[in-house]
Amino acid sequence: MPNMFGRMLPKQGTTIDGGYTTPQKTYSSLFEELCDKCNPERFMEPYNATLVEAATKMYSDILHSKDDAEVQKELMHKAYTELGVKFDGSKLYHYLMEYLDPKQYMEPFNSDRVLFANRYYPSIEANKGDYIALEGILSETQGFINQIEEERALKRKEEEERIALTTPNGKEQPAGRDGGGNGDDTSETILVLLGLFLFSVVLVILIATH
Repeated sequence: MPNMFGRMLPKQGTTIDGGYTTPQKTYSSLFEELCDKCNPERFMEPYNATLVEAATKMYSDILHSKDDAEVQKELMHKAYTELGVKFDGSKLYHYLMEYLDPKQYMEPFNSDRVLFANRYYPSIEANKGDYIALEGILSETQGFINQIEEERALKRKEEEERIALTTPNGKEQPAGRDGGGNGDDTSETILVLLGLFLFSVVLVILIATH
């Protein structure tokens, strides 16, 4: 039987914890993932009356949550708890790895950060496909991640300011009287005017002597 998107549902096998296994696939939205993974038909082969009942009650709420991201998030947690459904955590996995991969803190070496990241790294790898589990890790490490983000933002700002003070050839441009970095141009202008003045003086003397 096709689901609401017109695709045939793959047969599922229930796991020990009451959930099911499913081929890895991607979804365009959480709503689509909920509709696919919580469809009652997923729990009919082999038939599990308890899960079919829970999924049936939940599925109606899912269909009415199409434009409500907050309700979808609540239903995701409910499906994880009641149906054993695991949701795609690939994006969250890569986000966590940006901050909790111990290798990032080896150069320059920071022992505290290596130890902190090492505490969570195995769990991130073990749950890379489980959004709810990764969400729990994010909650525990949010303070650490915020600190790293602030430091990186500050470094980016300093780098942008440094680049703004350089010329196209990569050399630092000296500041002129107006602070705009055109000191060389000002000096050249003064020399030209001084030359013209001296030329005028010499010309006046020559005329006066004749």
